[in-house]
Amino acid sequence: KDHPEWFAMVGGRRRGERAQRCLTNKGFLDFLVGQTKESIRKNYPRCKYYSINPNDFRHNCECADCKALDARGGSPSASLVHMANTVAEAVAKDYPDVNILTFAYVYTLKPPKGMTVHPNVMICYCTDACDFSKPIATSKWHGCKEFIENFRGWKALTDRIYIWDYSANFKYLFQPFECCHVLPENFRYFRDTGVVGIFEEGDHYGVHCVDEALKTWLIAHLLWNPDQPLEPLLRRFFDGFYGAAAGKMRE
Repeated sequence: KDHPEWFAMVGGRRRGERAQRCLTNKGFLDFLVGQTKESIRKNYPRCKYYSINPNDFRHNCECADCKALDARGGSPSASLVHMANTVAEAVAKDYPDVNILTFAYVYTLKPPKGMTVHPNVMICYCTDACDFSKPIATSKWHGCKEFIENFRGWKALTDRIYIWDYSANFKYLFQPFECCHVLPENFRYFRDTGVVGIFEEGDHYGVHCVDEALKTWLIAHLLWNPDQPLEPLLRRFFDGFYGAAAGKMRE
């Protein structure tokens, strides 16, 4: 109500519900810088990483400035990188070792053209459009092919990329999500292409997911050493977790 110009223009009007922010509005960016600096002051030097991410849907701003910036960059990620660069540059004057993270996710997966990424900005690149039943590097699924193409584009802009990966079916948590066999190869692919870290999002809601204990075990061990063979880990988990029922549960 106080600052409608801070909110995304969608379909010709500013929206406060299920809409992103106007990432070219100077007043909003000044506010965002102030909020970030205030948070840093309270937590520095204990915390040096701050995420400023879009909301978990589309509806990005279509105002004249955002639209022109995104058109020049060939992707809505242009206005997002502009926002992250603006915050990082302002913060670096007082806190040169603080990092600003933002998402390549949903509508910002494609990297912008003709832009640089501030050295203190980290891109968290999400695998949400990928096929999880086959290794990303060899899958024929169009989402995986686009992921690799976009990944090359982001790597050309920055060598500071995190991966946000998924290991559960969030639409149907009770249904097995068969990704265990591709985790080692995906982790090796990410490591060999120089990502700085991987976050795996599993069933964080509770104990709904039938194989969450197994995946938690595998992910922890494979992130530590993605070169180790999968079968011994599976055998050790099933024997230790299920005991006499290991054979049936493995089936």
